[in-house]
Amino acid sequence: MGFNFRLQSILKLRIQNEKNVEEKLGKAIKKYDKEKMELNELQSRAENEMDNFVDIHEDSVPVSLLRRKTIFISHLEKLRALKEENVNKEKENVDKVREELINAVHERKIIERFKEKKHLEYIKTEKQKEQKIIDEIVSFRQQIN
Repeated sequence: MGFNFRLQSILKLRIQNEKNVEEKLGKAIKKYDKEKMELNELQSRAENEMDNFVDIHEDSVPVSLLRRKTIFISHLEKLRALKEENVNKEKENVDKVREELINAVHERKIIERFKEKKHLEYIKTEKQKEQKIIDEIVSFRQQIN
């Protein structure tokens, strides 16, 4: 007959849920890394523009050019601040999905432990049945002799 776990379908659902959350976490981490990389690029560009501004400022340059550079650097700083917010949001999302994964793994392990316990009970019951049959055979042979 064999061991039949009656909650196998629930276990399959938990395993599938865990896989889905793992994929979701992978996507969230990828998005977080992309946002972080874009932030680093923006910070690098802002630093380069500031260095360039300092170099230009030392030379005799028209005021209009200085004003445009100042506005551009200000714009880069605003973009950097927005990108920082996005990075923080993505980090929070990664943490949230990571917690989801921890819960999904925990739920799966609960069902797997229960399955293992039921399997051990099944093995014990089968051994008892075998022993009973062996005892009956031995008893029957003794009656014949």
